[in-house]
Amino acid sequence: MDSISPKLKVNKSMGFHVHVDVSSMKLPQIIKICQNFIKYEDLMDTFMPLSRRSGSSESDKYFKSNRNSVARLIHKNTNKACHNALVSCNDINQLVSLMNSTGRYYKLNLQNLVTGRQPTIEFRQHSATISYDKINAWVRFCILFCTNSARLAPPSFFQEERNEDFMFEALFHYVIKDRALKNFYLDRRKKLEKEEPCCTVCVNDEPCYTRRREPHKISNFFADPYPKVRTKLKHSSEREATQTHLDSCTNDKLREQLNNWL
Repeated sequence: MDSISPKLKVNKSMGFHVHVDVSSMKLPQIIKICQNFIKYEDLMDTFMPLSRRSGSSESDKYFKSNRNSVARLIHKNTNKACHNALVSCNDINQLVSLMNSTGRYYKLNLQNLVTGRQPTIEFRQHSATISYDKINAWVRFCILFCTNSARLAPPSFFQEERNEDFMFEALFHYVIKDRALKNFYLDRRKKLEKEEPCCTVCVNDEPCYTRRREPHKISNFFADPYPKVRTKLKHSSEREATQTHLDSCTNDKLREQLNNWL
């Protein structure tokens, strides 16, 4: 990625979509994929930055909750009820109508299976990224999620009181079965819990010069109307990164400081 010229840039309006080929799978296997997705959807939100989770303004437009889609149609929102509704589907059209009740803009998009465009299901939730590690991990995760869900026994539903740590262990023990991916997303969850990203530069693990030049946390930076840094940026790489930061920043106070540095 670093060798590509001109340098790739991403922002919060972009996503990283992964299509998984399910042409060899029958309806019962695709149902198991959907059951596991509904089962672990809330947990998988914790793998994502806040802008790519249910409840964000972006989610309402581009990656709605599949569980909510099912729950609205059956008028019940328990894990058990959603699980049973999916297993009762008699054909792919019924399944897609439950999972994608208003079209393709869901975290897990199955519309291609009814339109005939291509035999894939699409994971739409991940944020745009130029990080090789994130790309590699998410592609592997999506493929293992589908292939293992399809070949293993039908999943059971969670009791409603199960917490995220319990679900995390269950997901990687019973479905993903990849220790390296487990460690990657364990670290990813911890990082997202600690950080308060100020822009898409931070979210995508690119050099954030606001954080680098200010030793205190970004939340304190927002609260300080008179930041200590007053120097101009001299190096072109710093100026370019800061301009990228400025383009994606929505905090007025931070934008003013970035403009001062430029």
